[in-house]
Amino acid sequence: WALATAAGVSAVLPVALNGLGQLGAQLNWVFPATLDELAAMPGAIFGSAVVGGAIAAIAVFALPRRGENSGNDGWSRLLWLSVLVPFGLLYAVDQLVAPIFLDRYLLFLVPTLCALAGRAMATLRWHTALAVGLVVAAVGLPAQVDYRVQHSGFDYQAVAELLRTNARPGDGVIYAPRDGWEFTDEAMRFYLGQNRPKDVLMQTSELRAASLWATECTDGPACIAGTPRVWTVIADDVHAPGQPSALRLSTADTAALSTYHRVEHWDLRGFIVDLYLPRPAK
Repeated sequence: WALATAAGVSAVLPVALNGLGQLGAQLNWVFPATLDELAAMPGAIFGSAVVGGAIAAIAVFALPRRGENSGNDGWSRLLWLSVLVPFGLLYAVDQLVAPIFLDRYLLFLVPTLCALAGRAMATLRWHTALAVGLVVAAVGLPAQVDYRVQHSGFDYQAVAELLRTNARPGDGVIYAPRDGWEFTDEAMRFYLGQNRPKDVLMQTSELRAASLWATECTDGPACIAGTPRVWTVIADDVHAPGQPSALRLSTADTAALSTYHRVEHWDLRGFIVDLYLPRPAK
């Protein structure tokens, strides 16, 4: 065990240390976890507070009670340690080093908690265990259905279909915000391939920039000059009724569009899409 653990840590440690340099880019929106967030984590990793709490509570009964002696006692304790140690270590790093206490980093605990819950239910009569399992499944069913119906509030496919239907050869597109988590440019590359409008402000791709985001040219009007029609695809996660669609456009984007005027507007789920044409010469 010691050799296997040392080999695993040796392989992971350089990657982890190198990844510390990405904290600002990946987790700059995260704050140190509160005690409420600590208590809510089982629900977060199970996707349902009720299901997560129920599984964790049932799993507690897998621990041997005082006076009991079972051949599986050692395994139950070891499995609980394999849950509590990474849980506690991640919270300690979050509080002492950098905010990192997110459910995505603890998803691997789900199978272990389920195994412990199954161990606890194995001590019940079969009809009681079946009833408990059905109740937990029924409670979690609405959340499961919701995840499969609407995984995201952003309808990337609707935007792609709009551009596929209405864009013309030679059109350009501006994505905003360029440094957001929505990655709309990547989504359009996935859905439209080479048939998407030209990304008129992109200067360096994500790959060449060694970054999550592409970089844009600093002289927007020059980069957009000569483009007959320009689309703007704006991720609308903070848009409020009555606010202009230009709310999410950067200063550089607005400058680039200074010689254009809007002629079409679409409100899609999660996005605002506008079409601009050059202003008529005076």
